[in-house]
Amino acid sequence: PILGGFCSWSDDIIADCFWDTQTSGQVTSDGGTGKTTAEMKTKATFTDVDWDFETIWAICSGINDGYPCLVDVTPSCLYPRWKGNPNVAQLIYQHAERME
Repeated sequence: PILGGFCSWSDDIIADCFWDTQTSGQVTSDGGTGKTTAEMKTKATFTDVDWDFETIWAICSGINDGYPCLVDVTPSCLYPRWKGNPNVAQLIYQHAERME
């Protein structure tokens, strides 16, 4: 049986770690902080505790179902978009969050 959301038991301090209470159905844990699905897909949940979204983490709606992912082990969060005059279109890349 599942005993906890993030971990079932720990003697150590677990800080700045989260799990999805709605998806898991677990509302308690011996460590970490339970968050709703919406909170788990919100960058501020993680930047408020200093997760590095410049070089380590990313949140992209089309990757990992919108949950945080490690930049080095996931596809790029950059997608091609056409911008400007359609006769002289240029391909640019924008971060997925800016396209939403």
